[in-house]
Amino acid sequence: MDIFTVLISLCLGFAGTLIFGGLLNIPDAGAIIAIAFIGGRIIYLLEKNNRNPEK
Repeated sequence: MDIFTVLISLCLGFAGTLIFGGLLNIPDAGAIIAIAFIGGRIIYLLEKNNRNPEK
């Protein structure tokens, strides 16, 4: 996993916990947002590799 994905998922998890956990009383929202981002990133990288198999 690249450092970009790790940093963005940490930021999204923290911000999601602050915003949704504090204001809307959904304490696990930060983890859900971070997992959704990582899942989307994995799908993006798999699709990118399937389109350009020589790279």
